This record gives sequence, structure tokens and C-alpha cells, in this order.
Amino acid sequence: MGFKIKSVLDCNQAILEPDIFKMEIICEEGKNAKPGQFVMIKPKTSSVMPRPFSIFQYENSKLSIMFRVVGENTKLLSLARNGHKLAVSSPLGKPIPISKKEKNYILVAGGMGMAGLFFLASKLKSQGKNVVALVGNKKHVGIYDEWYFYHLNECGCKIFSISETGGKINGLVTDLLRQHLKKFKNKATIISCGPKPMLKAVAEIAEKNGNKCLVVLEEIMACGVGSCKSCAVFGKDGSVKHVCTDGPAFDARWIDWEKFVPKIASSVILCGKKRASSMSMKMQPHRDSSLTLEYPSMNASGCLDIDAIENGHVDITHIGALVTKGITLKPRLGNPVPRVCEISEGMINSIGLENVGIKKFKKEQLPKWLKLKKPVIANISGFSIEEYAEVASQLKNTGISGIEINISCPNIKQDGTIFGLHPEKTLEIVKAVRKEVPEIFLITKLSPMANDCVVIANAAIEGGTDAISLINTPLGMSIDVYSRKVRIANKMGGMSGQAIKPLAIRIVHQIAQKIFVPIIGMGGINSGEDALEFILAGANCFAVGTGLFKNPDIFSKINSDLEKFLEYHQVNHIQDLVGRVAE
Repeated sequence: MGFKIKSVLDCNQAILEPDIFKMEIICEEGKNAKPGQFVMIKPKTSSVMPRPFSIFQYENSKLSIMFRVVGENTKLLSLARNGHKLAVSSPLGKPIPISKKEKNYILVAGGMGMAGLFFLASKLKSQGKNVVALVGNKKHVGIYDEWYFYHLNECGCKIFSISETGGKINGLVTDLLRQHLKKFKNKATIISCGPKPMLKAVAEIAEKNGNKCLVVLEEIMACGVGSCKSCAVFGKDGSVKHVCTDGPAFDARWIDWEKFVPKIASSVILCGKKRASSMSMKMQPHRDSSLTLEYPSMNASGCLDIDAIENGHVDITHIGALVTKGITLKPRLGNPVPRVCEISEGMINSIGLENVGIKKFKKEQLPKWLKLKKPVIANISGFSIEEYAEVASQLKNTGISGIEINISCPNIKQDGTIFGLHPEKTLEIVKAVRKEVPEIFLITKLSPMANDCVVIANAAIEGGTDAISLINTPLGMSIDVYSRKVRIANKMGGMSGQAIKPLAIRIVHQIAQKIFVPIIGMGGINSGEDALEFILAGANCFAVGTGLFKNPDIFSKINSDLEKFLEYHQVNHIQDLVGRVAE
């Protein structure tokens, strides 16, 4: 991709909002840059894909970009200062074509979209064009006083702004566009950059009025030079082009907008009445039992011990339910060490269900869990159907709110294969447990290694489960290339952390389409954004495991993040986002 190490000249925080930055990079190659082109910058994190940024301007060997902090990579980028080094590839993409015949240009931007059009505005004015810039924002932010608006005015552009709420003029930027098209009597070229729904609306207005329209696209890309073909755009003529090599500007009439703009789930709308708590969740299948939580969160079994909570090492203020470590009929010492090793974006563990056994758990540990005044879910394991049933039986009338059945154990009485890989064995276990505890809320935890998790889930439902939790850890292995030894004494162990999140999201979504009992999703949750992915995929609640080791206060942070997402999506309750991924 031709990445070269460049020095940051400056990174100034813009006046617009505290999370928007303008960065200047010393880059001789930028002298050939033209409006519409972009740069690729290698991330400072473990992310694989470099990030594209529109060229904001080029002046005196200084190439500028403007960006909003939206994740870990842009956060680290915002911390760069004079002398910091970046790996940059530029300029990339095709310039926006400027017609010699066209005298009038209307630039339409949504929010940060103006960052992709500023360079163009300056170039158009230098060529004597008549330029009007229309900018829309969700909220009013004193837009006329902003840095780039000032400079656009300086170069002779006329600026008009509108905000959805809180401004002197409220509405959509497309409202401004309709007004100005009348002033130009439809004799102007429209160039737009911003969110996809806005671009589609702009394209429709332009076509209706007979105006030429170019849209500047900001599609996800992995390489920026045409190798990966990830940034595809489909045309009405059945052809496909790519943002990095054919764009980023495209004729709006060519784009197949039905394929390019996803349909947003219509049920995600502002609720009429606010509920008592925006985060409370009631899990209720088609039977009498139910489980009500103050928050839609819990810890994953195996990642939180009662001693850690009692000693104040973990904040459980914003947790909905507490899940115990796995309990077996008899005490277990667990597997030999080393039991854990770190992998890229996660870890492998092979603890081996170390626990004190059900009798000692009931006597010494369970009272401590119940004192915490949170719903307690006991995770149980067994090596025969009889063991599962016996452990469950001993948990009757103990004050617990639920039982989670770990069906990822081997059946040592028969062939040693994992129970949860076979629907008939899953059915037998759940049925046996349900018989022993007919009144307790029952959760069955599925293994991702089953050939068809939907079939296993249906077997658990037939057996009497009230909810499904997934995913349990898939098996993995890691080898030290220096010692040539496997890093785990047991050779294989369960993979957890962000490395497995895409797998977990996929399985949650697949099962949510087919079954109608509550789902608890888990696997790689480190933030509210991660948790919301599971909720949008179809999970009613979520569980955090490995993320607890990194941040003991993670539940409070996730709750805060989710509250912000409720405001962003204009819903009053987390339940309104369950399964609402765009079609």
C-alpha cells in the first residue's frame, strides 16, 4: 500500500465539539493531492485494517485531515502531537471531477461530511465558481462560529446551516437544498458527503429536479488500493465499483440505492411512555416462570468468585444478576497448570471446573452470594445425566433465582463426547433437571462447537429450559514457538475475549431468528457498544467474562454507554432494541 512514516506537525482540538480534531501531517506527497482524495493511516492499536481519512486541505507541505473520535484508534490518533510518527499512504482515490462549463455548485454535508468537501470548496472558488455550502447537524452547535465555516467564508463560499433540534433554524439539510435549488433555478451541480440515508435523499431531490449530483462515499475498506474489494458499490446497471479506486465520488444516478442504504428496523421509535427503569429486563418464556433483572447484565460463569466481590475488587452496582462459578456434585481440584495463556484479543483457559462441590457450596459459599441482594444464578455441571439432576435437586429451596446448565461437559458414563453436541443428550439433561426443579428459572448454556446450535437450542426448549445462554468458549490451542511447548498444560482450552465476539454474535442472531425464549449473549464484551451488538442481534441480556479482568468496573461503564445509546437511537428502554438490527 506504500505506507511511509510521516511526522505529525500538529493536532488541534477543533472548537466544534470536544471530540473533533484537525491534524496536520508533514507530507510532501500531498502536493499532488486533489479534492476528494483520501489518506490511509495505520492504526496504533492491534487493529488489522488501516483507516481512511478525507484530505481536508493541503498547504505548505502540510496535509490536513479532520476526524471525530469514535473508537480506540481515533482516540489514540487524537493524542498525537508535534513530532509523533504515523504510517501514512496518500493520496489515494480519484479526484472529484470539476466541470469547466458548470458555474454553480451546491455542496451538501451532513455533520462531519463537510470535512470531505472543504478542500473541494477552496478549489472551486479558486477557479471562479459560485459555491454554496449547506450543512446539517443533529444538534445545534453554534455552527457559524466554527473553524472551517470561518475559513469557507474567508474563501468566498456562502454558508447555510440547519439543525434537527436546538437551532435558530430546525429541520433537515435536504430542506435547505430544496430552497437553494429554486434560487439557482435548478442550474447547479450538487456534491454531497455525509450519512447514507442523507445521500440517498439528496440524490432523489437532484434527480427530481434534473440536477447533476455526485455523492462522496465513505465506505469501510481494508486496503485502500483495490486489493481486497471490500468497499464495493453496486450500480443500477448491474456493475460493481469500489470506493478506493473508482471513487470516492460517484454519479448518484448510477448507484443502486436499495442495495447501498440499509433499511432501519421500523420498530425502533420513541416510546410513548417511559418505564420505571430504562435498563430493567424481564425474561419470560411461554410458561409461568420468569426472571426480572434491574439491568440486562450478568457475569459469565467462571470469571467471578464470591471472594473477589466481598473484598471489593469488582463493582457489582450495575449488574443485573450474579452467576456462580461452575458447581459439580463432588469437589474438583481442576486441571494442572499452566491453566491460562493470553492470545491475540483474548485468552485460552483450562481451569477444569475447580470447585468445592455442591454440599460445601450450599453451606459456605451460597449464603455469601445471597447476601449481595442480587438475583443469583447457579451454574451447574455434571459428567452424567444423574449428576446434573442430583446437583439441581440440592439447589431446591435455597433462594437462588435460576440455574444455568453447562452442557459442555463430557459424558464419562458413555462415549466421553460432550453432551451439548447432541440434541438427544441435551434433551435428556434439561428434562432431568427440569423434573427436579419445576419452579426454578432454567437456563441452558450452549457450546458453539455443535454442528447446528439451533437444533441443540430446540432440544433444550423441548426439555423445559426457560432461556438459552451462548456462547460457551470454543476450544483453542496455542504453542510457544521458542520452547515448542503448548502453552496450556491440558493442551486445549476454552477461548474467550474479543477474538470470539463475531462468532458469538453470529450464533446469537441465528438462534434469535428461530426460537422464542429469552437469550443471554456473551463472548468478547468489553464495552456498551459490544453489549449492544448482542442486543441488536437478538439477546435479551448479556454476560461479561474476560472483560472483567481488564476492568473491574466494567458493568457501570457498560450501563453508562447503553444509556447514551438509548438517547442516540431515541428509545426509552433497552428492550426496544432487542433484535432490531437493520435488515
